[in-house]
Parts: sequence; structure tokens; C-alpha cells
Amino acid sequence: MAKKDYLAPAKDRLVPQEDGTPWPTEGMEDPDTLYTRRRVADGDLVKVSAPKKPEGEK
Repeated sequence: MAKKDYLAPAKDRLVPQEDGTPWPTEGMEDPDTLYTRRRVADGDLVKVSAPKKPEGEK
């Protein structure tokens, strides 16, 4: 399985998800849709490091 990117809104941006809810400021896994690819190309979303999982979680 390919590793998915983790995206967060660029500084001082509020970015809606496709369903209209705000994109979390801490970021979330990229669903890899045309919408998110366009938001990345426009500079609205940026790639960030995924948060580390607490020890003991898979």
C-alpha cells in the first residue's frame, strides 16, 4: 500500500473540505482527489509530516 500524504492548510488559510467542513488546522490524510490536488497546486494546502502515533498504537 502506498504511503499517503498528510495535508494541512497553508498559513492563515481556511480551506473547506469537499463536504464543506473546515480542513483541520493540524492536518489530515490526503484523500487524493482532484479537489485536493487543485488545492495543493493553488497553494491552499501544503504537505506536512503526519503526527506520530502514541506508543502502543498500530
